[in-house]
Amino acid sequence: MWWRTWNRKVVEKYLSEGKSKEGLQGENLSGLNLHGLNFYGQDLEGTDFRKANLLGANFVEVSLVSANLYKANLASVNLKYCDLNKADLRLANLKGAYLWRTNLRGALGVVYREYIGSRNDTLYAFFADAEREVILFKTGCVCLGERSFKSKVRGTHDHGLYAQQYFETIKVLKKELIEKYG
Repeated sequence: MWWRTWNRKVVEKYLSEGKSKEGLQGENLSGLNLHGLNFYGQDLEGTDFRKANLLGANFVEVSLVSANLYKANLASVNLKYCDLNKADLRLANLKGAYLWRTNLRGALGVVYREYIGSRNDTLYAFFADAEREVILFKTGCVCLGERSFKSKVRGTHDHGLYAQQYFETIKVLKKELIEKYG
């Protein structure tokens, strides 16, 4: 829909009419205030959300592959089962975002290592905000700051082999994240 000028009302109407799930794919929604909207199940591959306010929006089961979320406000956004492969998450605000079963592999602004711990899981690290003050670590359904994440690991694995593996990986990921995106 290259001819359409997008604003909040047009996007709301589009979503409420249940139009094609691919209709917003690749569109320029940068800078829009789209807080709280329900994008459930949409295919938003390649959509430009740069600097958009998406606070509290619902992106459950949404494809955001290659989407531009640079400096977007994703605070408290539900990204459950969301695919963020190759999405640009640099300087995005992810504080309080719900990231259960979210695919972050290949996303800009995210570093990760696979085959960690007793479940051979993937451990992700990324900045939670544009100020780069908080680093979040995510594995499985757990997504916490460094201190809380380490505490959770100690509670689960005490000081055993898996705990040491997590702690060493956290150090490596933190260093890599700061070098690449800090």
